[in-house]
Amino acid sequence: MVFNFVPDLGQLSEKNQYLYSGLAQFSVFGISHNELPASQREEYALDTDNQATLLSGLKDISCENIMVLSTCNRTEIYVKTNTLQNSKQTYFNLIKGDQAQFEKHSYTKLGLEAVKHLFEVSAGLHSQIIGDFEIIGQVRKAFKVSKEHDSSGAFLERLVNTATQMSKRIKNQTEFSSGVTSTAYAAVRHVRNHFEDVNDLKISIYGLGKIGRNVCENLVRHIPSDNVRILNRSVQKAVELANRYNIDVFGEDILKPSIHLSDVLIVATGASTPTVLPHMIPSDRDLLIIDLSVPRNVHPEIDLSLIHI
Repeated sequence: MVFNFVPDLGQLSEKNQYLYSGLAQFSVFGISHNELPASQREEYALDTDNQATLLSGLKDISCENIMVLSTCNRTEIYVKTNTLQNSKQTYFNLIKGDQAQFEKHSYTKLGLEAVKHLFEVSAGLHSQIIGDFEIIGQVRKAFKVSKEHDSSGAFLERLVNTATQMSKRIKNQTEFSSGVTSTAYAAVRHVRNHFEDVNDLKISIYGLGKIGRNVCENLVRHIPSDNVRILNRSVQKAVELANRYNIDVFGEDILKPSIHLSDVLIVATGASTPTVLPHMIPSDRDLLIIDLSVPRNVHPEIDLSLIHI
């Protein structure tokens, strides 16, 4: 089965031709897991506050149809503009990473190529785990944030809606998204492969955003829920999920004692600086740490059985 990512403009209705008429001004620039490892890529990630600042800053220089996609695997800025270099500079003003390194390793796509890139990303073609079904949710969330900050437009909305429909069609009509299709599932599989017997494992999940929730939902399919605990900055936000699976939930104030009781620590927080620090790690026992956060939330001085997916 063949999927055409970009439509034949001649076959579009007059309304859709109008929506696509600004293609020459539409672009995307960014960096992903293909260009830099997580230890360097995290310097170009944008937290929630910086995403809002960037959307506002790009609007101030007359950009339209703006969307910021910052995930564990990529940071991309989609924008319709006549001043692409000014748009990049607005982004550079917010990041910690070196601008020259970004320019060397990043990619910029214009017009139809930018549209095609968005569709391919949404389908999971450029994910670290090919076929990752989490990415379309992240794209839709990025668009929602754009809309909340009055930074979207009809052009971008049509693109995201089309990408969503295309992603559903691929998932339903092909086997492309079968198998290991999410970072969360890959983390759970790593735990199962790392230990011969998982029934007695004590596992702490720190952070309950989208990835943390997916990790939790995958874990309870393979590990007794009594052995899993959730730690989150807001206990109230975690209660519903915890009650659904009969899992204990605690605030992050008991992070250190929870770590000392755990065999596995899975970190998926949205903090902009490390939250799991060297003094929290037990020195008398083994501990598997899986850090799914970008930027990394496990301090770089911690050198245990640490992986970063």
